Amino acid sequence: MAQNNPKKELAKLLYMNFPELSQKQIVERVGTTEKSFTTWKKAERWEDLRCSFLITPDQELKRMLAQINELNTKIMNRPQGERFANAKEADTLVKITAAVRNMTQEGDMPDIIAVARKMINWLQKEEDLEQAQGLTRLFDAFISYQLKK
Repeated sequence: MAQNNPKKELAKLLYMNFPELSQKQIVERVGTTEKSFTTWKKAERWEDLRCSFLITPDQELKRMLAQINELNTKIMNRPQGERFANAKEADTLVKITAAVRNMTQEGDMPDIIAVARKMINWLQKEEDLEQAQGLTRLFDAFISYQLKK
């Protein structure tokens, strides 16, 4: 079984949970090279994982509902007798509405990711970095497993 690399784990933890940190800042804090960091990031698809953590289901749902609202407002601001969606607008409304429906009915993975993020952030605030790193590894493995199903 491969041994865990503490620098790699810390780099991943910082990258995933502190998007305001630059790659250079993370590398300096961890004490590694930018080449190693880039290799780890690409090999394990940290960018994809971070997007999953940073874009919460609630944020995405609010964004989609705002889009529906904006489109409906645009349609309703037209003169009376012309307040209907054209083909492109209707198609957009149907697609966004379906995405909202799917998101609210099949919320398992986004909910799991949101809980994972909250738990990891809480552990960090409690200054239990080792536990946060361990939990990050476990959640990453679980999420990767679920996404492959």
